[in-house]
Amino acid sequence: MHGLPGAGKTCSRHLLLNEDPPSSTDSTSIACPAVKATRISVDDKNKKWERVEVKDLYNQLASHLKEVPNETELEQEKDEAPLDLTDIFDSSDEDESDDETDDQPTEIKPIEKKPVKIKQTEINPTETEVVKEVLSVHETGKSKKFSTNWVYFIDSGGQPAYRELLPLFTRAAALNIITIDLTKGLDEKCEFQYRISQNTSPINTELKYSNRDIIHSTIASEAMLNPIEIPYVTESDMPKHSHYLILGTRKELISEEKLKEMNKSLIEYKVNKKVIPHNKRQDSIIFPVDTLLPAGSKEREEASIELCTAISNCGVEMTIVLPIRLLTFEISLQIEAKKKKRSFLTKEEVIEIGKSLQLDKKSDIDVALQYLHNVTIILYFHEVLPTIIFVDPKPILDVFSRLIAITYVDHNKLHLIANPTPSPDERRSLIDFGLFKEGLLKVIGKQIFSKDFQPSHMITLLRHLHIIAKVENRKEGDYFFPCALPSYDKLNPASTEIQPLLIAWEINNSGTKSLAIPQGLFPLTIVHLLEREDVDFNERFYRCLDAMSLCVNDEHH
Repeated sequence: MHGLPGAGKTCSRHLLLNEDPPSSTDSTSIACPAVKATRISVDDKNKKWERVEVKDLYNQLASHLKEVPNETELEQEKDEAPLDLTDIFDSSDEDESDDETDDQPTEIKPIEKKPVKIKQTEINPTETEVVKEVLSVHETGKSKKFSTNWVYFIDSGGQPAYRELLPLFTRAAALNIITIDLTKGLDEKCEFQYRISQNTSPINTELKYSNRDIIHSTIASEAMLNPIEIPYVTESDMPKHSHYLILGTRKELISEEKLKEMNKSLIEYKVNKKVIPHNKRQDSIIFPVDTLLPAGSKEREEASIELCTAISNCGVEMTIVLPIRLLTFEISLQIEAKKKKRSFLTKEEVIEIGKSLQLDKKSDIDVALQYLHNVTIILYFHEVLPTIIFVDPKPILDVFSRLIAITYVDHNKLHLIANPTPSPDERRSLIDFGLFKEGLLKVIGKQIFSKDFQPSHMITLLRHLHIIAKVENRKEGDYFFPCALPSYDKLNPASTEIQPLLIAWEINNSGTKSLAIPQGLFPLTIVHLLEREDVDFNERFYRCLDAMSLCVNDEHH
């Protein structure tokens, strides 16, 4: 879900899930953990989605369980009467048309009475909890097999730097919902703002977007997103490209005539195969919604069903032959992280969880983690942090988002971001030069750092993603972070004595005369160049979020 700050992305997500509108919201960080939902049939024509909780996954797993051992079996020595979970883990959940389940009662023959030698074995607490919950649901006869139509919603922040960095933490989605505030029209330049603890701070930037700009930018930025590469999906089942849907909020505040004018102004997208129109025959591109309909009202439920039905009919789904054990694996990771009161697990902890679920090989663990990384934004960067799996990425994304927010808020509100607050020199260095030290990161993220995940690990990750670069010619241990810089207000005249480095995009047969630069490319390119070669700056250089002087020598071409 994309859009400018305050456009209604979070409220729209609540409407899609038929949940009450939030009473208050703060600015979303770069990205939020994926919300898993399943599509449930209401009748032959309408569909609605419901959020899937852990207890729902227990129901799903229990529906696949064919045999439950009795207490006598569980009391026997493990070698003589093992708890066989193969029936749970060796099935898959990919066939949408096959809803048959084995609901016939299974006759459990009594175990022959004989002396039983009790064998002391180490019991994995995660295995015990997950398995017990599944068996409990099955024994009560209340197991429920959900529809195999699943959807993952990922909300995102709309601030300029957050949009620049979003492609690094998400993959190309099957459907991108571009949220616009209909009351702003298409060409009104919107003021950026940042909101934390219900305190709003305007973002002083010359970089301003209109609704039309955000639509152009999001669609043009597809090239910046990592391609969809999901395990368990065959190439023939993969979408050829991402699709886009333009969702207009606050429809109750504009007239039908105004909405018609906006749709007419977006008629160019009628022939764009990637953009899904609301009603192509009526030249309606925008899906208008009222996200603030009263909680629990019939009108809100009907609006939710209407929107979900429209999206379900877009036909942008993919078929995944998903082993059931992956659902169990995801639950187990969440349970273990919650028990340890951490947002991450170590690779050793994950391997032990995998063994309890018959993911015995390291390759099985890696494939499972890659699937979760691609679909749920559970983050696993095995190239640079092979021992850390971020089960809940929200804390680290919040830390990173707050590092940027230091440049947004007024000095008297810095305590909402970091305690102790950054010194005036630290803040000035970040805003004016894009420089910060590891110590600042440590203060902002002190609640999530530990002996297993330290600020140095986060620095390693940010450098790997080309978000920051180490400043080699300074002894203070500074890191350069271009996304913290302000946008330019006036460029210096270009020199006539050098050839500029030109990065351009060509669109063939697109029917458009304008082209938006893909978001995220500029700061990543700058950091990448700094990492690769020594860069010389002359005395007249300028350094901004979206403009920078570079000297490119012939031998570096």
